[in-house]
Amino acid sequence: SNVRFDRYAAALSKVNAVLYEVWAPIGFVGSLPRDEYETYAVRCVSLLAGGAREQELVAYLVSVGAGLGDGPAVLAEQSAEAAKHLMQYQREASAFAP
Repeated sequence: SNVRFDRYAAALSKVNAVLYEVWAPIGFVGSLPRDEYETYAVRCVSLLAGGAREQELVAYLVSVGAGLGDGPAVLAEQSAEAAKHLMQYQREASAFAP
């Protein structure tokens, strides 16, 4: 198996879990498919790989979450919390920087 791909898949899985469990702009944690936010997870891994700061992740999550969920105050709080978690994976994701 391709080690680089396996590492990417592992990073993507962790990021996806944070979006599913912490960000969760639609709500219904546990009743939505686990890959509900995978499209956004791919972009988050890309942002992390590119050295994005925490605030850039918050801005991205707020902008894409705006059409999905609960309202701006809740979304801002969830996005900030999720970004904090995501920053833990920056080093892992940076292995995939172009």
